[in-house]
Amino acid sequence: MSKTPRTDEHILHHGNGNWHPSAFVLASFARQIETELAEARAEIERKDKLIEQMREALEACAEFIHYYDQEHNIGDGKVLEQAIAALSAAERNEGL
Repeated sequence: MSKTPRTDEHILHHGNGNWHPSAFVLASFARQIETELAEARAEIERKDKLIEQMREALEACAEFIHYYDQEHNIGDGKVLEQAIAALSAAERNEGL
């Protein structure tokens, strides 16, 4: 299967209808897929920023839990362990 099926569907063929190295697509179609690519990249960037904000919030929560637990001795440390485990999982996925 082709990696570019949408483009393949829009190729304008020469003469006998067979694919040819000089086959081309209309500029309107090229603009459409370029616009979609730009939108997808913007969405990825937006989500990357959101992930970073969530990671920072999780770090702050882990620090708060750690210091609060030290001051008040509220538990067996399981909440802090869970926060640290979640933070570690987020760090391992960085760049995906």
